[in-house]
Amino acid sequence: MVRPVTVCRSLACGVALVCLLAGSVAWAQPARYTVPELVKAMAPAVVFIGNADAKGDVKSIGSGFVTDPSGIIVTNFHVIRGASALLVKMKDGEIYDRVEVIDYDQRRDIAVLKIRAFKTLPSLALAERDVDTGEEAVAIGNPQGLEHTVSTGVVSAFRQAEGYRLMQISVPISPGSSGGPLFSMDGKVIGITSSGMVGEGSQNLNFAVPIMYVKPLLASKSAPVPIAEFTKKVAPADTSTTSSSSSRRSQGSERRGEFLGVWAVAHDHGDTFQTFCLGKLYVTADKIGYTNDGNIHTWEVPISAVKEAAKNAIYASEKKAFHVRLTTGTNYNFIAVNDQLQYLDADSLLITIQKAMK
Repeated sequence: MVRPVTVCRSLACGVALVCLLAGSVAWAQPARYTVPELVKAMAPAVVFIGNADAKGDVKSIGSGFVTDPSGIIVTNFHVIRGASALLVKMKDGEIYDRVEVIDYDQRRDIAVLKIRAFKTLPSLALAERDVDTGEEAVAIGNPQGLEHTVSTGVVSAFRQAEGYRLMQISVPISPGSSGGPLFSMDGKVIGITSSGMVGEGSQNLNFAVPIMYVKPLLASKSAPVPIAEFTKKVAPADTSTTSSSSSRRSQGSERRGEFLGVWAVAHDHGDTFQTFCLGKLYVTADKIGYTNDGNIHTWEVPISAVKEAAKNAIYASEKKAFHVRLTTGTNYNFIAVNDQLQYLDADSLLITIQKAMK
């Protein structure tokens, strides 16, 4: 016999029912931290990394974070480049100096390390969802050696650079921040803070490697390689340093190949901007290139081939256009634009190109 459902008409029962339903909805939502709560919970898994030479002297510093309690650490590739030894310091002061490399992706600037942890380490969870432009973000790292510095901002945009995606952020980072975690407000790691634009007119134009590129490396079955052996085979020292790892010998210099910036641009097909394609102009310390989804006019050349980067007098007064002239005599005309295709001043872009040309 099917019994009819009795509807409770008492106020007390009604309140209890509403509370129960409200509770079930809350449980389904991801936890959202305040910044102090996030820092308290996550900072113990953020590490300081010292890159030491053959004499044992620390020549540059960076950041990293633990992704597995057994001692798996993620950082930027450029943080470990050229190291004869690495020093990994935990927030509680413990230092590990037996460090191995599990896997790496040099082009996307990622390295996965293994330390021989003598205890279970605090670790971080990686984001499983896509991140939206405008989301709040928090970075924890070691800018200029100031350990466990916290900075906040938003995810400003997503850019394409040399065939992979970068997350543009307004979160302030500095030399020494490289390799640190970038968090969403649910406490998950959404990126690795890696680089920033420097120069006149540049403010909080920084970049992070999306965490999706890290996951395949964490699944690697490769045998760990001691850092000294890894350096000899794969990552010899550069003669310069990165813009986001801190060098004790050469502050402010740029690593060859280091990503300096990417801009949305309109590329002129003629001489009036009546027909154009939209794409991205990107600059590293040794290359400049242009790419778009349709692969129209896609190119990449050494900075040494760039003979001129300046405002183009034909268009400058009306559209603030600029051009880059190559050794072949090719003259590419561009306009910096935003998402609404409004013309932007190209000065910061030109400053970056001109700096790379020096």
